[in-house]
Amino acid sequence: MTSYNPPSYLALLDRRLDDQQMKVCCSTGSTIVAAGAGSGKTHVLATRFAYLVMTENISVDKILTLTFTDKAAAEMYERIYNTLTFFARNEKTPEQERLRARKAVADFSNARIQTLDSYCAGIVRQTANRYGIRPDFSIGTSGAGRAIKNLALPFVISHRNDAAIKNIADAGKLQELADLLFADTVERYTSLADSGTFFTDALAVQKKEIAAAWNEKLPELSDAVNLISGMFDSLPQEKKLSPYGTCLSKALEALSSAEHGSVSSESIEDGRAAPMADAFVHALKKFYFSQTMKGYTNQLRSAVGNIKSDGGIGPVLESIADYIVHYDTTKGVFALLDEFLAQVNESKRQTGELTFSDVTELALRILREQPDVRRQEAASCMRIMIDEFQDNNGKNRELLSLISDNNIFFVGDEKQSVYKFRGADVSVFNKLKNEMRRSGGSVYSMIYNYRSTPELLASFNQIFGGYLRGRKMDAESAEQASAPVKWVFPEKPLNEYEAGFTDETVARKYDEEKGIAEESAAVTADNVPVHVCMLNTAGVLSDDSVSDKYLNAKDQLAYFIAEKISALAETGVKYSDMAILDRSRTDRSSLTSYLSRAGIPYTVDQHKDLFAEAPVNDIYNIMRLCVYPSDVNAFASFISSPFSGLDEQTVETVLARAIDTESNDAVFTPFRPELTGCMQNVLTAEQFGKYTAAGKLYADLSVFIPCHRITDTLSRLWYDCGYRYEFLWDSAVSLFAEQYDLLFELARQADGDEKSPAWFVDQLAQKKNSGGYYITDDSDINAEEVTYPVEQRESVQIMTIHKSKGLQFKHVFVYGCTGNTKSDSNADKVYCSESSGVSLNFRNGSGNYFYKKQKEENERKNDAEFRRLFYVGLTRAENSVYIIGSWTRPKSSGGRTSMFEAVIENYYDGDRTCFSDGAPFDFTLIEPAEKSVLYSSGKSTVHRISVEKKLQQAENLVREYENAEIVTQEFIPLNRIAPSSLESAFSPEDSETSLIDSYNAVNDVVSRTKFGYAAFGTLVHAYLEAAANGTAPEKYVPPHSLLTGLEKETDRAVVADSCVGMVRAFGGSIPGKALEETRRDGRWYRTEYAFRSYFAGSFITGLLDLAYENSDGTCTIVDYKTDKIQRPEQYYYQQALYRMAVSEIRHVPQEKISCMLYYLRTGSVCDITAELQNITSESLLQEVRKINEACKNDRIDDEPFSD
Repeated sequence: MTSYNPPSYLALLDRRLDDQQMKVCCSTGSTIVAAGAGSGKTHVLATRFAYLVMTENISVDKILTLTFTDKAAAEMYERIYNTLTFFARNEKTPEQERLRARKAVADFSNARIQTLDSYCAGIVRQTANRYGIRPDFSIGTSGAGRAIKNLALPFVISHRNDAAIKNIADAGKLQELADLLFADTVERYTSLADSGTFFTDALAVQKKEIAAAWNEKLPELSDAVNLISGMFDSLPQEKKLSPYGTCLSKALEALSSAEHGSVSSESIEDGRAAPMADAFVHALKKFYFSQTMKGYTNQLRSAVGNIKSDGGIGPVLESIADYIVHYDTTKGVFALLDEFLAQVNESKRQTGELTFSDVTELALRILREQPDVRRQEAASCMRIMIDEFQDNNGKNRELLSLISDNNIFFVGDEKQSVYKFRGADVSVFNKLKNEMRRSGGSVYSMIYNYRSTPELLASFNQIFGGYLRGRKMDAESAEQASAPVKWVFPEKPLNEYEAGFTDETVARKYDEEKGIAEESAAVTADNVPVHVCMLNTAGVLSDDSVSDKYLNAKDQLAYFIAEKISALAETGVKYSDMAILDRSRTDRSSLTSYLSRAGIPYTVDQHKDLFAEAPVNDIYNIMRLCVYPSDVNAFASFISSPFSGLDEQTVETVLARAIDTESNDAVFTPFRPELTGCMQNVLTAEQFGKYTAAGKLYADLSVFIPCHRITDTLSRLWYDCGYRYEFLWDSAVSLFAEQYDLLFELARQADGDEKSPAWFVDQLAQKKNSGGYYITDDSDINAEEVTYPVEQRESVQIMTIHKSKGLQFKHVFVYGCTGNTKSDSNADKVYCSESSGVSLNFRNGSGNYFYKKQKEENERKNDAEFRRLFYVGLTRAENSVYIIGSWTRPKSSGGRTSMFEAVIENYYDGDRTCFSDGAPFDFTLIEPAEKSVLYSSGKSTVHRISVEKKLQQAENLVREYENAEIVTQEFIPLNRIAPSSLESAFSPEDSETSLIDSYNAVNDVVSRTKFGYAAFGTLVHAYLEAAANGTAPEKYVPPHSLLTGLEKETDRAVVADSCVGMVRAFGGSIPGKALEETRRDGRWYRTEYAFRSYFAGSFITGLLDLAYENSDGTCTIVDYKTDKIQRPEQYYYQQALYRMAVSEIRHVPQEKISCMLYYLRTGSVCDITAELQNITSESLLQEVRKINEACKNDRIDDEPFSD
């Protein structure tokens, strides 16, 4: 029992705290808590927050609560609020504590519960101007990484004649060098907070370590060689003259004659050490001859092996010499990396596109360098609580220590640190525990598990730590205690980046009545909760004569999982109680395919390809057609989609007549009125009716889409147009409907960021052009981490183990964790450590001293993290776990036994399905399934419905609804318009004069490629924005996404030259010169500036090309136009709204704001300020109301949906 007196009100909790949780909750001073899986840490954190408020009388705004993810922060916010509310409303709460809880609830909007990234961003925004950063910076967008890659290749090309580049670049692989060495290195290992000499600063440390290592190993080699020389001298003459003796004699002679001696940092720097090291290692390699040659002796072979074997003295000296010999190249590359880093960081400051590491490390730098900010932050919080601390790093810890000395509450679990790829360093958590123990701080463990059954915990304890019924199974040797083979975690880890499993961390159940831990459960054949199911890839699967009859290995496992889930479902287990947790998404297509075949509903954490199925493609194409009416491909896709329902032959007929193939200058226009008669003559009555309905739908949506939220457009297409029912009719494709949920969430986020439909379509286009894959596209839509609600709730969850953290399921299938961790290849160019900086691998060689050292350490860290990942996957389960994998038995020659294969072999031979007494799991040998199972009937619930049945069901529904009460709904207009919607409609024929086009080369490129005028306009705007922010147009490198459709380098050059010419021409114009003066004087200006204003009951959302403040306090708006026809009057009302917005933003009267149209093709400036003075508020109001009325009247008729 505890020796302290916890406050009485804690006993009121519905879920009482156990003795460990109580100590943790009421701890004082800095505390670190190792909270095992399922130990209730969120409950404890919420209760501790209430304890700080109610007992220590700390206000909610003085408690800084930090989490790892936004989702965790939201959950923490809710749990803390509910806990405080519980005590505030409970009449049994002591009066004083109850009053404090009530006040906390009332003030809870001031609570500081957020992610560490969010907290750091707040610090950076306070002082952004001190570091030359835009205060409106964005964090974590794809633009930051994309910008680095876009800068890398031009940088490498511009330095291609540098000696360092010549020494490391392979012929024809500058792009690879730019991506892997420059872009990846700067993106992964640096931040905006780093100094301009980040890379070269490491040279001093590296030289010192290299000199010390060389001078240490050289005497060791000398001793080894002397030993070998003595053995050789004692050999009989015939042995000395044997092939082995001859090679050894030459090796000894070469090494004795080679110059060798100690090296220093100075001799490495000035180059004196390089020739000596190179010659010495060349002589040393003479020892690398075959040890099986005639004449060897076992003693000599062993002694020579100590020199030449992996990890021996020879390879170590060779790697040290590699660094010394290539030092000048390393120095040159580091200098180039510093130069590139400076360029990247300047780009970040200008664009405001920062990474998460930029923000967290810059916040640390600010706290180090800015005493006023540090004092302010320290004064703002009396207590700090941070969750999931095992997923942080040393810099995060230092940041927290700068704002609080002795009042930080750390919670984590070293066994659940699985975010190394995001910079997490579990050693920080382990070091902190050890430091607190030494300094007398509070260190607690929470081992009572409230998630899993007693039998499951017993299995876990045995699998992870070798504990059977609470006792260690075997007396371990010192070596096995540090590197176990019978279980997963060592008892005495050798390194601080490893997790340990000791008697203190054995998971237990808590007996609430007795207030003590329950006895460990016994695992028997009747209650065994962990099932290891392995497929042997030997036998029939490797027999070429019969293997064609069987499914391949990954399909075998997917089929087995589907069968097992079906069997569980037949026993009454809900689909939503089951989850498949995979190590990676590599085999997702097989898993989802066999689940679909079995009729098993599922949801996935991430669609690998956004455009894999019909919903996104069809919705994207109709939106794209409405935004870009001249896109023939979008038109073809629209008329062949369910929105139109035309058959294939009709689509071909329509396209043949709708596209003008004779004129290169012709602009495609969908559903041209003059083609109606022609279509009526060549199409059947049914198909012509569908064509006409499609044209009406297009016309309606063309008006609807620009002035409505993107989500409204999606809802209209999905529900009002009936597209949703295409998936309800047919269970074979019903699961694909989830893609709509994903697309809707992306649209909702875009709406929240005030993005336009055109922007959304453009970003989807970039994803589509990249194949739809999230990690390779240049889109600003971040679909990789998005979470969204789905219509179908009762389904199996498929997610990565990383995604499953914090979740739990009754039955878990762990997939992809039975094999070995992937070894790093020599193709990896760079490693980095905090102690010695970056290391390089030249032309896929064996690597220098630092490269080999860091690579080996990285692989050990990967292995340690894999063990932790395995732990996280298994401990999500409440009732049972299925571990699914494959192996080859008997093992192939040279095959490695993986971590978990060794655990299996401790209990089973793997040749049959059985349970072994004393084992923590049973073993199932998966029987190979033949391909014929794909065609068997019976289990699949998939069925298709004919058109006739659809019509019959529709008729039945019509009769059902005939007598239904009609509920009328008043139309509430959104009243959201874009200024561009006020442009008056006109065609080139309406204009009497056409401008002289100075850029005919662009017209030629557009006529020959898929690069349209809209894309050209977007590209020119990007060049202009870069120039306005200080980047010379000749040096600007646009994102690849803006060059889509330009396959030839010559076409890209033509377009780039045109853009540069336009930017230079603008720079010489009146507004261009005025902008330069504004920038020079430090006055206000904005380029590509998104705004939102309110006028006449409507939200006006738009994008200003350019606006700037003049020396007299007036402002100027410049709108770039790429029109071939000059007709400024069509833009008057649009510009009037722009002027009104700038007036509100800058608090400047409208009459002091001038508006100019700049026609990029001719370089002409059209000042329309005087004309805008004639536009009254009443006339502008009328135009806005027209747009709103058009939106109000734009409703799709309730016609039957075309089949």
